[in-house]
Amino acid sequence: MGFYDSFVKTDNEALNVILTEKSIRCHKNGITLSVIADGTSVSFMNEVDVYSLFGNAFDNAIEACLKIPDGEKRVISLSAKKKGSMLSVVVSNSFGGEVKFGSDGLPVTSKADINSHGYGTKSIRSVVKKYEGLLSMKVIGNVFYLSILFPVEKKVVEKTVCERR
Repeated sequence: MGFYDSFVKTDNEALNVILTEKSIRCHKNGITLSVIADGTSVSFMNEVDVYSLFGNAFDNAIEACLKIPDGEKRVISLSAKKKGSMLSVVVSNSFGGEVKFGSDGLPVTSKADINSHGYGTKSIRSVVKKYEGLLSMKVIGNVFYLSILFPVEKKVVEKTVCERR
């Protein structure tokens, strides 16, 4: 994959920017990236939340992949698409080592300074809560899955009602 193959087009400018930036970073670090994303499906979210959600999800995935010595095993996948009245977002990544989950259901940081880390995952949770979504994280084998479901039809109706006033 060449540098210019790193540019991502999804019909959502904020998503394009963040995915292109992370795609370039993956390319530079030998991480295989697969993206299937309908940018119109995140149109109910404001740009700051799109940056926060996808930026933090990718930062965590890239960080985990960089700990894998064998570059061929570094893989990140994103699926963001509408299914009926729901938006499904799944970011999966390979990782080396072990993932431990805290009592809040979030992964416990593996960094030495635990007090100044974990904000990315908390930011993701905050965006999910803001849009009344569901968040789950799980590990199957050596793959970490971040799965989010957002109700989208409700948001469109609320937006329309607000515009009519």
